[in-house]
Amino acid sequence: MKKQRIARDRGGNETLPGFRVLQNECVWMRAGVVNFKICDREYDCFQCDFDRGLRKALDAQRPATGKTTEKSWAAEMRSRYPGVEKPCRYLLTGQIDPPGKCDRDYDCDGCPIHMALEYHLVSRSVEAERYARDLHLEGMKHGASAGQSEPVSASPRPLNSECIWMKAGIINFKLCSDEYDCYHCAFDQSMRQVMGEAPGLGKSRSRQWHTFLNEHYMTQTVPCIHRLSGDMEAPAACEKEQQCYSCAYHQKWMAAKEDRASNTPPAIHEYHYTAGFKLVRDYYYHFGHTWVHIEDDGFVRVGMDDFASRIFGEARALQLPPKGVRLTQGKTGWAFLRNGHKAAIQSPISGKVVSLNTHALEDPRICHEDPYAGGWVMRVDPSSLKLDLQALYYGEECSQWMETENQRLYELLGPEYEQLASTGAQPVDDLFGSIPDLDWKTLTQTLLRTKNI
Repeated sequence: MKKQRIARDRGGNETLPGFRVLQNECVWMRAGVVNFKICDREYDCFQCDFDRGLRKALDAQRPATGKTTEKSWAAEMRSRYPGVEKPCRYLLTGQIDPPGKCDRDYDCDGCPIHMALEYHLVSRSVEAERYARDLHLEGMKHGASAGQSEPVSASPRPLNSECIWMKAGIINFKLCSDEYDCYHCAFDQSMRQVMGEAPGLGKSRSRQWHTFLNEHYMTQTVPCIHRLSGDMEAPAACEKEQQCYSCAYHQKWMAAKEDRASNTPPAIHEYHYTAGFKLVRDYYYHFGHTWVHIEDDGFVRVGMDDFASRIFGEARALQLPPKGVRLTQGKTGWAFLRNGHKAAIQSPISGKVVSLNTHALEDPRICHEDPYAGGWVMRVDPSSLKLDLQALYYGEECSQWMETENQRLYELLGPEYEQLASTGAQPVDDLFGSIPDLDWKTLTQTLLRTKNI
């Protein structure tokens, strides 16, 4: 066999037939450090100003110490991704969305993406520590009442007084004076306004989903949850955008509720019926007829309640947000379709969508047949669970609210139906499909409190 001739370029590198050799390719281009540079000195690198300048720049980044040391993560990233196009470290770990290009040569100090993500981690850890502290204090209270000399739970690590903005490394020095009540902290609110939204923080999918919903649906005026449950002393409309923790009336109501709860035994986990509609005792309910169930891993599972399922009947399709979208309590979260009609559903909780019910997507009828179990819609990583739960119904207040909603339904259907409330009559399994003249738009606006645009 005839021996194949091996060609060599001017740098001495071997090439194979069929590949074009780029003449006079700079050694820095060949190494992948620069995207394009042609050698004009016959590879006399010792007399090349470009070579000396680039070496000086690299030495400034990684000064020689005279001994071999382990590379830092930044140096390792620079060697792994030479050239200009460097991926952000958080893109590689899946914490942000594409394109995620690093334009700081892995100098993360001062990077808005790095600071925002670090702030988020510190904020979550502070919330976890605060929760552990509350459990500890609760254990000590019960231990003292039982005559125990030791607390029930082990003492957690005490919270430091460092502000979470200082913990995240965004500011040099700031001590917390509000026991980490960031929700009411003027300094925290000002810092959030100054920082703004850092680019690339995985919110593009949320913006796309919310843009789609805003073009098709909108939320009606937010009513007060206490007024809906029959408390006629409460205001008719919510003036706090469902931020119940800042409402004076809600704070007064919560204080009275805590007094009642101290003498109330734990609820039994089972179904019960109110006005003919099924409710689950340990679920939370939103006035837009969705439910929330807190799971052991800290995530929450959400879906439509039995009331909405029986009024609107079987859905033909669901419009669910993609995973990663951030939902806001009281804003439109998803929608369902039936025979050319659309209905938007308010999200009962704020947080990031972590998983969807693929079975319900393939066969939406399951949401009608089994709304509280197999018909769940999505799982969410809550962002402010403790605050969001204050805007939901739980326990006996669910029954009071459902009675009020049932009366609203009868009033909507007309005078001939209003008398049914006292007879114990129950609506059929598909109310909309059973009454030909029933207006879909009126149903969604009155009961779901949303409307199409």
